[in-house]
This record gives sequence, structure tokens and C-alpha cells, in this order.
Amino acid sequence: MVSDETMMFSFGVEENRAEQVIKNACRAMSEKGYNPVHQLVGYLLSGDPAYITSHLDARSKIRKVERDLFGKIGDEKLRALSLDIGDKTIGIAVSDPLGLTAQGVKTIRRTSNESDLSELSELVREFDVKIFVIGWPKNMNGTEGERCEVVKNFAAEISEVLPDVKQIFWDERLSTVAAEKNLIAADVSRRKRRKVIDKMAAVHILQGWLDGPGKENF
Repeated sequence: MVSDETMMFSFGVEENRAEQVIKNACRAMSEKGYNPVHQLVGYLLSGDPAYITSHLDARSKIRKVERDLFGKIGDEKLRALSLDIGDKTIGIAVSDPLGLTAQGVKTIRRTSNESDLSELSELVREFDVKIFVIGWPKNMNGTEGERCEVVKNFAAEISEVLPDVKQIFWDERLSTVAAEKNLIAADVSRRKRRKVIDKMAAVHILQGWLDGPGKENF
């Protein structure tokens, strides 16, 4: 059994290595003419690795550090996947292995329920997901309208395919507005915002749940 002292030492080594990798990545981005702060914030908000330049192998090194660092200390946490369900897309975000932050994963372009459920099943296996946090699209006055019924019906289909994954419905009002504001603040271009807005709305939904008291019940 690994002692607490050994774990803390190993974590410290990984932290130091991560700091050096980030410094090198910032240098690589500067050399390519990018603003490192804007690029790193864009990556953290969207989860899109394209924000990190491949110059000097910066992108792959940062992603490896993430896997190494979080993989060592997050095995016991339940990971949650949030869904921002729309007619044409489903924005997806996942909690980090520590259960502290939400990270954008992807946007599913909807073609059929069968295809959507297949993609969700793959994500559940990839991230070992135990909880779905599903955006609940209430009207602004707090009432539940047609959109809630659509989401509820699709959630029922998800439950049939993935019965072992718990489901939580989370108020998603203004999630897209908040996501848009965050992306604008991070100086993300309009073209890129269109590509990631649904994924970022899912990040906002999941982060709201992670920051709330309800998470402690799981």
C-alpha cells in the first residue's frame, strides 16, 4: 500500500513537471505569435486541444501531464457527464478526476437517437461516468414547457441503454448566455464560439452542479 508521504512526494514531482511543461508551452505559443494567456484560457474553457500549438510538441506534452497528474489522484472519484440537449446538437462536458471542475468534451451533431445513444455510451466507457447531469430547460418564469418534455423523453431513452448511470436534472436557464460571455471574455473569435457554444453551455451546467451542495450526496 502506498503511504500518504509517498503520494504527496509523487504529486509534488508531477506538479513541478507540469509547471515546467506549461512554461515551455507558453514559450512555444509566443514563438508562433500567439498570446499564451488567451490560448490557455481558451483551452481550459473549451477543452479543445487545438488552442495549444503543436510547435515544440507543446500540445501533446500538456495533454500527457494532465493524464499523468489527474490519473494518479482521481481514481476514487465519481465522474459526471453533463448534457446540454438541443434539437440539432448535444453539448458534452465531464468533471475532472477530482470532481472539482467541468471540462468541455465535444458537441454531438445529432443525426438519430440511435447514433446519439451510441456516442454517449462510448463517452461513458471512456471516462468511466457514473452520473449524468442533464440540463433542464425551464422557461424564464420557472415553469416547465415543451422543451422539458423533450429532454425528459430522451433522458428516458438514455436510461434504457445506460441504466447504471444515475441522472440528475439541473436548471440550465441562462447557461448559453453565461457560456457566450465567458468565451467573449477569453477573446475567443466569433467563428470558434459558434463551434463550442453548446459544449461550453454543458460546462456551465456541470460546474453549477459541482459547486452546489447536491454533489455531496453522490
